[in-house]
Amino acid sequence: MSDKFPTVDADGHLEEVHINWKKRVSEKYRAMAPEERLASDSHLRMTLEGKPWRRVVEEWDNEIRPRLERRNAELRAVDEAALDAAALAEHIDALLAWC
Repeated sequence: MSDKFPTVDADGHLEEVHINWKKRVSEKYRAMAPEERLASDSHLRMTLEGKPWRRVVEEWDNEIRPRLERRNAELRAVDEAALDAAALAEHIDALLAWC
């Protein structure tokens, strides 16, 4: 991979155990990078953010994604044309916070 073109692998699989992600990500995100750790059963297990990756995926599926979907639906359901100036400004602030 060229250093000129940083790449994010976003296809959702974690089978790239041959890659040392800690060396590839910036310092800011290094603690969250995938890595293999020795588990209590003496096998190497993939972790994300220091947690077993299956727990991270379950947290995404059961908590984070539903929360984000609800908030997105709330923001999209607002009829901007019906808002007065103050309410519209508040809605715009909420949209910007969402980004």
